Order: sequence, then C-alpha cells, then structure tokens
Amino acid sequence: QPNQFCQRNLRSSARIGIQAFYDCTNVTEVVFPDTLTTIKRGAFFQCYSLEAAILPDGVTTLEQGAFAKCSSMMQYSGKGVTSYGQFAFQDTALSSFEIPKGVADVESLVFLNCGIEEYTLAEGNETYMVRDGVLFSKSGDELVIYPAEKKDETYRIPEGCTKIADYAFRGVSRLKTVDLGKITTLGEGAFYSASLTGELVLPDSIRGTCSANRP
Repeated sequence: QPNQFCQRNLRSSARIGIQAFYDCTNVTEVVFPDTLTTIKRGAFFQCYSLEAAILPDGVTTLEQGAFAKCSSMMQYSGKGVTSYGQFAFQDTALSSFEIPKGVADVESLVFLNCGIEEYTLAEGNETYMVRDGVLFSKSGDELVIYPAEKKDETYRIPEGCTKIADYAFRGVSRLKTVDLGKITTLGEGAFYSASLTGELVLPDSIRGTCSANRP
C-alpha cells in the first residue's frame, strides 16, 4: 500500500529528498515523522490523491514545488515553517491559509493557481498583517497577496498602502474593479492574468511599475 510505504520510509528522516514521491498518484495520506525538518523541491509533486499534509512543528522549510499539483489537498498545517519556495502549493485545493508565526518572507507565486479565499495570520507574526483576508506588510504600506478566489467583485486599496507586491493579484478570478487609491509602486506582474473588466484608472501617484523588491 502506498500509505504504508510512505510511513515506513519516513520514520526517522530529517528531510524528504528532491522529487522523492514524484507522481505517486494513489497516495492519499502521509504520516510525517517528528524528526522531519525539510521537504525538498518537488518532493510530492503530482501526488494527485493526497488530501492533507499535517506537518510536525519541527518542519521549517518547504522548497520549490514541495506539494505542487497535489490537486486533492484541501487540508494543510505547518506551524513551524519559516520558509516557502515558489510554487510550494501550486494547483492544490486549499481555500484558506494561515501564515505561521516565523514566516518573514512569502510571495504570491507560492500559491500559484490555488483557490485561496482568505489568508489568516498566526499570533506573534511580526512581519505581516491581514485585513479582510488580504495579506499586507506589518506597517500596511505594501499589499503582499490578494486571495485569488476572494469573493468580492470590487476592492479599494486601503489608506496608507503605497505598494503592490510582485504578482500580488495574479490570477484573481472574481475581482472586477479595483480602486488603486494612492499607490506609488506596482510590482512586476502585479495584476498578471487578473479578471478585471471595464475601465482601469491608474492614479497620478504612480511613479513606476517595477519589481516591488527592487528600488
């Protein structure tokens, strides 16, 4: 049985290697050992039947595409994670996501093509804040990630927010209009493949469209 195979071979592992369980399409559950700290690149890529990943608190790192294309994954918990690689949860079925206490750097492409409706924040996180399910920098001056499946059709950038991070609104599917408020910086791919319709008004405050991570 695939589940037994995974449990037996992970029992004392500190890390799960690159593409270790690539395309194990019949695995529905993985029991992770308490010794685990790192899940390497693409470790569970295309494990289409995997429904949940409940990680022990000792896991700190999910590398690029760790759970990418686990299209049945509706439940995830990883309270100890401090680092996510790009596309870690690409094409999963997660509808909400809690940013853990220790995470200081996260970007939209971690959740590429996910049906996230809201983000929440673990108590004690000193880097971010959440307003109405949208992830912002702690100071509120940068909008980091807008949930791709947030149900609102209109959105106004709140007062005090002047930056939109790279790919922050990438692939949003329900948003029709956005009031950019007093935005000065639009990150790379900020509204890439977004569902906006009709007239788009760019405010006079915009100084440039570039990567929000670069001057």
